[in-house]
Amino acid sequence: MLEDWSKIIKNSEEFKKLKYEKLEKFLKSILDLENKLKDFYKKHSEIIKELSKVSEEDSKQKEEKMNILVKIQELSSQKKIWEELNEKLFKKGKEALEAVINAIEKGDKEQRSSSENNSGGGEINSQKEKKLRKH
Repeated sequence: MLEDWSKIIKNSEEFKKLKYEKLEKFLKSILDLENKLKDFYKKHSEIIKELSKVSEEDSKQKEEKMNILVKIQELSSQKKIWEELNEKLFKKGKEALEAVINAIEKGDKEQRSSSENNSGGGEINSQKEKKLRKH
């Protein structure tokens, strides 16, 4: 019986020793894994910082691009308005010029026909000229 007790105690000590070794091995593996995670974090935190900078720069460029597109659209609208205005002014100017030319031609025609019909007619012609000048 003493022998059995001795054997049980010996087995218990071996079991404790084995348990201690396994626990120590397990804790060491946890420590190694923790160190690897720290290294991984350090390495990738720099990459994350760089990605963050790139993302920020990208956002700024997109905002700038949108502002430029808005300005282009505004300028395009203004250009269209100016072209329409210019076309209307040109048309009105052309119409006014044509009216003046027609009035002059009409006056010349009337003057020629009047001078052909009248031998003198100086007074009538001068009155017509005054009327044309007033227009």
